[in-house]
Amino acid sequence: KHLLLATLLILSALNTSAARLSGSYGGRQCPKFYIGLYHNGRFECIDSVTLDSAGRFSISLPDNRQGILRIACRNDKNASDALNKADNTSSLQFIYDGQDIVYETSWRWHNSEDYLRVLEGGETTKLVGLQVQKQQQLYEHLSALESVLDKTDRSSAFFTTVDAEYTETIRKYNQELQNMQTAAVPGSMFATVLSCLQEPGAPSGLQSEQRVDWLRNHLFDGIELNNPLVYHSPFFVNRLRQYLYLWQPKGVVSESEIKASQAEGIRLLKEKVQSSSAEIISSLEQCLSMTRD
Repeated sequence: KHLLLATLLILSALNTSAARLSGSYGGRQCPKFYIGLYHNGRFECIDSVTLDSAGRFSISLPDNRQGILRIACRNDKNASDALNKADNTSSLQFIYDGQDIVYETSWRWHNSEDYLRVLEGGETTKLVGLQVQKQQQLYEHLSALESVLDKTDRSSAFFTTVDAEYTETIRKYNQELQNMQTAAVPGSMFATVLSCLQEPGAPSGLQSEQRVDWLRNHLFDGIELNNPLVYHSPFFVNRLRQYLYLWQPKGVVSESEIKASQAEGIRLLKEKVQSSSAEIISSLEQCLSMTRD
């Protein structure tokens, strides 16, 4: 399966003609569709289209950009609002690595599994969607295990058993991601998204406060912070939100104390970036600003 995926991605990367985005909407009435790419915490409009008499559209996509592509159907006159306020009922998203994307859909099918049929260019998007579901299941499982660990004597055999399950659960999740990354084209948006979905595995034997301290220092392990594509991924912004939450003091504290603690976390994060690129530094700042929305 991974060999097939790698072959599909390599063929896509070798395609030198301009990629196209083509959509077919059965029975969909919408005055305008906005197409945007995610960049520095927001979707930026790259085009807008109206459907032809057959309910279709087809446009060229930029061959010098990669990212998360969104097609939004909303009545907003402002393209930015249309793209950034859209939800799953009014938009579609794809991982874009320079490949053609062809799909057909109808919101009349929305309650069935086949309301969207991706005919071309959606393989990596589907894989990431499945992985996001697994990540949510992972968090639920880890949360339950953490609750048990924090109430258990660390010298007991039961603690050792639960702690081993905690570590092994993360290891298996990350191993599946690493297998997918090995099959992905190096430097692709797909590979970048996968890196943002990795879960740092804390050492065995830690309880709640120790685990928080460890995660503060290791939450971005495996993510290339000097890679511009990282900042084109909404999964990275989610990781930033998680990081700032770790820097929020426990208990009843003032807003100024929260801001001071998170400012220290941001300072340490910027030290990890270690880039002289104005683009990277600006991208990080903009992504951080999105965590306050």
